[in-house]
Amino acid sequence: MQSTSHYAGTVDATYAGPDFGAPGGVADYELPSVGGEGGTCSLTTTTKCVVDADCLAGESCVTTGGAFSLQYRIERLP
Repeated sequence: MQSTSHYAGTVDATYAGPDFGAPGGVADYELPSVGGEGGTCSLTTTTKCVVDADCLAGESCVTTGGAFSLQYRIERLP
């Protein structure tokens, strides 16, 4: 397989104390990456892609930014 690496983007989150983003003790988050080479196909917009070859014939990959989403939980432990 011929493969090349692609920039996935970054995630940056900052939370102030004392609860660090978890008011009430727990909070779930999902942050999409920004600045990456990920996108969707030009006609089949539900299909994720990085390069044109990821799409059906005649379509192109439209870069929309991030290539992943980070899901995480901040929880206050007893």
